[in-house]
Amino acid sequence: MTADPAHVDRAPDDPLAAARRALAVERQRTTDERDALSTFLDRVRDVDVVEPTPMQGPKRQIQTPQTTGLATVRDAYVGTVMSVPHYDEEYGDSYGESLEAEFGADVAAALLQGHFGEYCKQSVLAKTEQALAERVVDRDAEADKLFAMVTRHFRRALTDLHEVEKLDQGRDDLFEYYYACRQFERIADHAEKIARFALDPDAGLPADFSDRVVSLGNDARQIVDQAADVILADAGIEAAHLALEHRDELVTEIETLDRNLYDHDVPSEAHTAGLLLDSLRRTAEYGANVANISIQQVSRTETDE
Repeated sequence: MTADPAHVDRAPDDPLAAARRALAVERQRTTDERDALSTFLDRVRDVDVVEPTPMQGPKRQIQTPQTTGLATVRDAYVGTVMSVPHYDEEYGDSYGESLEAEFGADVAAALLQGHFGEYCKQSVLAKTEQALAERVVDRDAEADKLFAMVTRHFRRALTDLHEVEKLDQGRDDLFEYYYACRQFERIADHAEKIARFALDPDAGLPADFSDRVVSLGNDARQIVDQAADVILADAGIEAAHLALEHRDELVTEIETLDRNLYDHDVPSEAHTAGLLLDSLRRTAEYGANVANISIQQVSRTETDE
């Protein structure tokens, strides 16, 4: 859980403060949507499938959503994806419209008018996993644009005193934000790389490796969240120190797992697994860089006071 955005004690038209508030909102919405889709995925896995009943004379029972599991899927979807706090404000579409936007017309039609058989269930699971991965790819493009904007302002501030005055920040502050933004942009690059592996049907992994990757990925994301809370949401500096501790533990675990891949029988699977581990390690390292710059920022602020 990320920290609530703290109040920024600056003028209302301070562009940096406004950017931090906007980023905090977008970060929370991204997290809410990711968690909602993940929860929906888990709930669909638990729904029992019902295949069509063969016709047996004139009294054949007509299946309904209540008897096929479609109602259970609908309740899960409405209770997760359509229940994020910003859903009405940002999307505002109906159940059917949302299904089609997320999963395509075929899956939407099956969930609205068909029956929840094994094929339908597997299609929903696959489309949900695809939607999660595609969100990551889309966010990488947004991260690139944001970093380009921050870079422009930072370069102007190096040569234009008016730019520094307009942002109401010293050059030390601006460098720290630029540096942190650079780390986030790199994290986004590796998140996209991992997502594209998830979208590639030919990217195989060792049979016992998938669960480990999910666990390591959650740990790497926690490191980034802890570090980001300090520099973006004014969380306590303890979070930055925790991020550094978790980085050390995670890197050690990744290196051990990477060595175990040397003896794997399928070279292509070992290669893919090695690339994933490298991206997770780099994500943790970039998160630690944000933690270090956060500690530096807080320490300098305390010294100035």
